Amino acid sequence: MSLTYTWTINNIRRQNANDLSDVVIAVSWSYTGADANGVTGTFNGTTTFDPASIDSGKFVSYSDLTEDVVLGWVQAVINADSSYIDMMNLYVSKQIDTKVNAITVAESGSFPWNK
Repeated sequence: MSLTYTWTINNIRRQNANDLSDVVIAVSWSYTGADANGVTGTFNGTTTFDPASIDSGKFVSYSDLTEDVVLGWVQAVINADSSYIDMMNLYVSKQIDTKVNAITVAESGSFPWNK
């Protein structure tokens, strides 16, 4: 099953740290896969960042952040562990498979011969 994936930032947590203001310390995100018919599955996660490891020379102020920059940070952490991205993909595909192959239960009185 071929899926198209999209990332969404749900929230950003920040604090003042190391003489810097509004340092991003955590990003909550969603990773959604969709099949050719538009059936979706979503994995939600949070990626944390250690404020002590921020290089003040490369610091991007909160007001200057873009979605691409923040997603780049998140994806760099996630892609560092290929088993994690494999698990995310499996989780999303299982959700889609469950929706596509949903079991329908007919209750008494709704059988074809009860029409």
